[in-house]
Amino acid sequence: MSNSSSPTPSGQSRPPRPRGQQGRQWEASPDNGHIPGYPKPEDGGPVGPGWNNPQGRDNQWQSGNGSKNQGSPNPGTPPELPKPPKVGRPDGLAPSLKGAPENVRLGVRAWLAVSGLQILYALVQFAANLSDDRDLRRTVTKTIEEGAGVPDEVTENVSIDTLVLGTNALTTAWLIIAALICAWLTLRAGRGAVYSRMFLNVGSVYLMLTAVLMSLSSGPSTMAVGFVLALGVLSILAGVTAGVGMWFMSRPGNEEWFGIPSREEVERYAEEYEKTRRERDKHKGGKKSRLPWGKPQDENADSEDKA
Repeated sequence: MSNSSSPTPSGQSRPPRPRGQQGRQWEASPDNGHIPGYPKPEDGGPVGPGWNNPQGRDNQWQSGNGSKNQGSPNPGTPPELPKPPKVGRPDGLAPSLKGAPENVRLGVRAWLAVSGLQILYALVQFAANLSDDRDLRRTVTKTIEEGAGVPDEVTENVSIDTLVLGTNALTTAWLIIAALICAWLTLRAGRGAVYSRMFLNVGSVYLMLTAVLMSLSSGPSTMAVGFVLALGVLSILAGVTAGVGMWFMSRPGNEEWFGIPSREEVERYAEEYEKTRRERDKHKGGKKSRLPWGKPQDENADSEDKA
């Protein structure tokens, strides 16, 4: 019968047990849940299954590298995957833009300018539809004929002129409200809001694509040339300015202000994740049926036979 020592979770060799105790290696002392061969609970060792930890350490045990591991030291439990580094300022949104990097302040100004251009675009479009509403009237009439979301009471009691004017006013109001919301999100993004900046990045890409399509298309044939040129110029300016704002916001040096994890943190997380994943795969590949106290069943039977 071999009396060789076996490793403990701390990486140290456990002293050999006396004869007759090989099948009791996971037995805890009745006083504090101490597992023989491991450090005592008050010294950072594990607590035996079924025992409460009177010191409130949530059954933490210390590994060989000094890091604390949650849960039971049961070798049958696979290690938990590490959590990715958090994105965002640890202290929440900054109170103002005074301490922000210069690139962040320039990006905020660019996106605020985009909101102003969008409001101006809505007003010019409203004026263009007032001066010549034939294209808008054609669209409203087609919508009524198709019955797309227009109640019969409205079509019977409201004139087509009123519907055209209401559609023009409602469209302008929605464009202005959307521009004001984007301006509010811009101020939040400049103070470190993660989702606001993400939303504005998507909106900037949309405006850039719209500017490209606007430069390749022609305006309505019924609209005055001056209004067509004004709307095209405003759309292109908004797309270019939105791209400039997104470029300033993504410049190197803004990571600390926005709370973006550094490259070292991301690489460290990737290494820990890959290491833990390999350990979990190894555990799944060599998994055996275990007794309630964590020892493989075949190993326990061999120990009792040797005893």
